[in-house]
This record gives sequence, C-alpha cells and structure tokens, in this order.
Amino acid sequence: LETPTAVTGSVEFDGTGDSISVSALLPTSTGTAFTVDMFWRSKSNSVQKCLWEQHDGGSGRTGYFVDGSNAYLISEGNTVGSFAYSDNVWYFTRVTYTAGGAIEVFVDGVSQGTGTQSVGVDNVDFVIGNRSGASESFNGYISNFRVVVGSALNGTEVPTHELEVIGDTVLLCCNNPDSAGAEATGKTITVN
Repeated sequence: LETPTAVTGSVEFDGTGDSISVSALLPTSTGTAFTVDMFWRSKSNSVQKCLWEQHDGGSGRTGYFVDGSNAYLISEGNTVGSFAYSDNVWYFTRVTYTAGGAIEVFVDGVSQGTGTQSVGVDNVDFVIGNRSGASESFNGYISNFRVVVGSALNGTEVPTHELEVIGDTVLLCCNNPDSAGAEATGKTITVN
C-alpha cells in the first residue's frame, strides 16, 4: 500500500483548532448502515484528540479519537476497537455499522473490536479533525476520507490506491493538501 501522500495527497491538521465540517452525514436512525473510511497519520497527540465526530452531547455520540498511544471509536460512551498506534505511520481505518446495531473498527484490514450502538447518531454537523464543541483538534494528516451511508463495507479490504466514489458515497474529501477536495456531495463543506 502506498502512503496517501504518494497516492493523492492529504490535508494537514496542525492541532490548533483546524477542522472541516459538513452537515450531518451519519444516519440518525438505527435502521441505516454506514461506513467511514480514512487514512491518517499522527504527528504528536499526547492527550485525547478527535479525528472525526458527529455528536452534540446527546446519547448518539459517535467519533474516532487518539490519545497519544491508542486510537479508538467512542460509541454511546463505550470504547470500541482500541489499538496501539505510533506517530508518523499511516493507518487505514474503516468503521462499519450495520442496520442491526453492530459497530466494528478495522485497522489495515484487521478487526480491532466490535460493539453495539442502540440509538441513532446525533443530528448535528459531522466534523473532521476536531471534536464538536470541544478543543480536541488533531495534529497530523488525514487523507481519502470517505463516508458511505447505506452500506457496511467489507472491513478486511485494504485499498491499494486512492479511495473512489462508490454506491452510497455521501462524502469523499481530504485528497488534496490545499483544500478539502470535496466530491460526491451536494453539501456545503466548511474549512476552519
């Protein structure tokens, strides 16, 4: 697998409040499957930082975090898929959610854990690179960020080239070092 920089570029988040936001992407109903894909590389994150989240303080908290030594999904307050990561290494992470409530985290094609999300995701903006309403901005790079609503993709598939727009894609971005590079969405993306 080539690094995203060699494939299509990436967006750098400097840990000082950078973020990309778009209106709600993840379904608010538990009856709709989804997948969130991304390549990411941490530069230095010694405390909890957020790579993506769609949460407003309600029970439907869903977001992906790093804390200096581990990366993990938070779903309804529960940690799912924790694994030890290293700075300056690219990882491909896929989070899948089935309409039946099972949520799973894959890193480089290997399952890191499963959980259950029994309520819908909060109906608020989807934020990349920081946490909604908190100062937990990520310090590192994100590339090939894709959100698919309606399908839980195969987690063991690791891409060998840049991600593409596939059926049910609602967002594909962070493929360009100079902009959000939005594709396949009619939504307005705000770069902060």
